[in-house]
Amino acid sequence: MELKPPCKCNRLKCSVKLAESARNEIFNSFWSLGDFNAQNVFITASVIVKPINRRTKNSDGRSHKQSSHEYQLRGQQVCRDMFLNTLGISNERVQRAVSSSSCGVAKVDGRGRNVNSHNKVSHTSVQNIKKHIDLFPRYQSHYRREDAPHREYFSPELNLHKMYELYLDWCNANSCIPAKKHKYREVFNYSYNISFHPPLKDTCAKCDRFDVQLKLPDSDSNVHTEIIEQRQLHPVAVEETFERRKADKNISRARPDIKAITFDLQQTLPTPHLQTSVAFYKRQLWTYNLGLHDYTTDDATMFMWPEGTAGRGSHEIASCLLKYCQSLPGTVSKLIAYSDSCAGQNKNYNIVLMWLHITQVTNVATIDHKFMVPGHSFLASDSDFSVIEKAKHGVQYVYTPSDWYSLVHGARKKPAPFTVVEMKSDDFYSTSKVAEHTIRKNTDEDGKAVVWQNIRWIRVEKEEPTVMKFKTTLQESVPFQRVDLQRRVKRGRQQQWPTELTQLHQTPPLIAAKKYNDLMTLLDYIPPIYHQFY
Repeated sequence: MELKPPCKCNRLKCSVKLAESARNEIFNSFWSLGDFNAQNVFITASVIVKPINRRTKNSDGRSHKQSSHEYQLRGQQVCRDMFLNTLGISNERVQRAVSSSSCGVAKVDGRGRNVNSHNKVSHTSVQNIKKHIDLFPRYQSHYRREDAPHREYFSPELNLHKMYELYLDWCNANSCIPAKKHKYREVFNYSYNISFHPPLKDTCAKCDRFDVQLKLPDSDSNVHTEIIEQRQLHPVAVEETFERRKADKNISRARPDIKAITFDLQQTLPTPHLQTSVAFYKRQLWTYNLGLHDYTTDDATMFMWPEGTAGRGSHEIASCLLKYCQSLPGTVSKLIAYSDSCAGQNKNYNIVLMWLHITQVTNVATIDHKFMVPGHSFLASDSDFSVIEKAKHGVQYVYTPSDWYSLVHGARKKPAPFTVVEMKSDDFYSTSKVAEHTIRKNTDEDGKAVVWQNIRWIRVEKEEPTVMKFKTTLQESVPFQRVDLQRRVKRGRQQQWPTELTQLHQTPPLIAAKKYNDLMTLLDYIPPIYHQFY
């Protein structure tokens, strides 16, 4: 429930009688009552029923109105709209409370009080529903964790209909009476903060904030006008990004010394992918896929690895970018990369260090990393992922990550199949060696703060191995800000750039014990030829 805007009537001058602060206090007091019956008492005490002063009749000659209502808040008469909007309730709620009252006393709400009702769901049935829902493993998304820190997700293979069918089988196996589907849905929706499959993209924080602010009543017209102007200017930055990306795409196709790419991480692929209902209750191994799309040729390369080989942080993303750059022809001297603004994976210090390293150990002399506007970051990689998702629907069984590799490779036929690069443990590197020769700085050479969240363009160059240039726009005419990341050394000592990186993992990372135990129980549904992998 929310406080709605005040009325616009001139007859009773409601806005003069009740300031916005007073309306907020009334709204909070009403909903803090916490009891439906107590709220009805407040409503009936605030609505005075009066006889009609002037009757109007319809075409049948009958009067459609039996009484007149006077609405009061804090002893002041207000119009109906002001009354309803201040309490955040509907007119039907008021009519029911007033019509059911007797001599101004609200009638006690009788819903759910009939102990002999055949429609009432028992406490045991509700607990059984919760017990079944709790059997399914849950996950957290790395997207929008700041906005929804407590939201969890079920496997993308699940949905409410499938869960209810599994619930019926579970009730049959445990000799308990199942509840109706609508009750199962009600318990799931109101008792849990769980969704199916994590959101693939963020919504735009600025768009969301502007929309909320424009809906709020604001007495200061200047502030309201300023918000409207900012809301109108925001899409300009979005359009500017798409135009810049299109221009870079055309440049890369015209010049063999320039490559333009996009890269993004696909939604995790659960392994094994089985049809048995048992799999829905078990934690599964994730297979990761970093998709890299070449705008020059429209080829797409998928860097894939299972959870037990490496994670999906910035070091893993950086290692895939290094492997790609090492495979480029010696004629390519400039790389333009587009990605979303996910701070944990794409826009961070480790990625910058890897870009610096790439310029020193490959023929790529200049790297421009450009970031899409959050919430408006549809990339060519997303189109590639949709092709893979479509191919998934026709597959019933995937037993190991290698099966995913084969599926992804054959998911696209034209212009060419996807290239799949299987990443091994020794393909992942740490940038710690580079970090020893640099230092992270929070200000640029002019003393201005470096706000990573606002950065839209990062440039590194071979001739300046420790300098990060950046902009908060994609406009060519705006000059770069500079940050020299070089660590100070003692006088007389020369600093040599490391040509080799250290392995990210000396031994493969372990998966959680509970997940391992769940995978072991799934071996009964996996052909023995695949058991060695697990």
